[in-house]
Amino acid sequence: MKRVGRVETQIIDFQRPRRFSTRDRSRGMEGGFDFRFQPRNGGTELSLGARMRPHGPMRQLEPVMRPMMKRMLNELPEKMRRGLEASAE
Repeated sequence: MKRVGRVETQIIDFQRPRRFSTRDRSRGMEGGFDFRFQPRNGGTELSLGARMRPHGPMRQLEPVMRPMMKRMLNELPEKMRRGLEASAE
């Protein structure tokens, strides 16, 4: 996946171990993520919400960016799981 440049992320809500939210800003976009964790069947279920608000020329690319973001978000829980398992070893 190509990078879109530098992104500044601020954690705006943190309620361990249940949830956290971010506010993200880059040159052409503002948005954020809401991560929620629930115990489920001996593990943890991750729910993820995303907000994005392109501005400037990036507004023109929103129809193209939407499916890219959806694909990235669908891959994120598995990538997080692998990272957490690797760090526990």
